[in-house]
Order: sequence, then structure tokens, then C-alpha cells
Amino acid sequence: MAQGQIRKQAKFIRYHRTICASIKTIKIYCANCHALLYKYYKAQEGHLVKCYQENIKEDYTRGDLKCPNCSVSFAREKMIHGKPANKIIQGKVYVRH
Repeated sequence: MAQGQIRKQAKFIRYHRTICASIKTIKIYCANCHALLYKYYKAQEGHLVKCYQENIKEDYTRGDLKCPNCSVSFAREKMIHGKPANKIIQGKVYVRH
């Protein structure tokens, strides 16, 4: 991982620990073939709608937002609140804590 990315993750964790004591690392899987796609820092409760790229802990895809096993597209790139994010296509992924 690049130094800048590690600093962003540390900053994210410090910021959200002051707001929300329960930051979780969740695992995001392909709904079609059950391949692991991401490990992601999620600070709030609720459904997974978007993944901010700076909060992705580990990326198991090739960066093309497609499953590495079955090549199903599971997200689209968007700018949300001025930050790059992956907008999840509902029904294409599932989450485990």
C-alpha cells in the first residue's frame, strides 16, 4: 500500500472514532460467485450503497469494478461529496462483518 493511502486510512479512523465508536471492517463479496471483492472500513450502520475509495482497506479486484472470477460489474465510479466513490449496484454484492 502507498504511504499516502495509509495516512488517509489512519486519518479516516481517527476522525470517525471521535464521531462513531464502532468502525467496522466489512468484507464485500460477489453475489454471483461468492468471490471476495473488498475489505472496507464502514463507519455507520445501514446498507452498503457506496464505497469511498479512500476507505477501501484491501482491493481484490483488478480495479475495473468487475468481479475477478465471473466478470460481473458490481459498481460504477462516481464523485460523491467531492470524493471518488464506487456506487454499488444493488443485488450484485453481499456483506459479511
